[in-house]
Amino acid sequence: MGRVYGYYRDSDDYHDFVKDGTTFIAVDHPGASTTSTQILSVNALGQFAGTYSDDSGIHGFVA
Repeated sequence: MGRVYGYYRDSDDYHDFVKDGTTFIAVDHPGASTTSTQILSVNALGQFAGTYSDDSGIHGFVA
């Protein structure tokens, strides 16, 4: 089974996740002081690009 990427919202904000088989990994960008991270795309190597927000605005990332 392949990987599934997505995001969810809880009482605080948006968070991303990666599910690989039975393993669930929550993903929050470490620079986000107010956590709002969203994975927007995934390439063939499994790297993902997205955005996160903090007190100074919205930023992009690749991981």
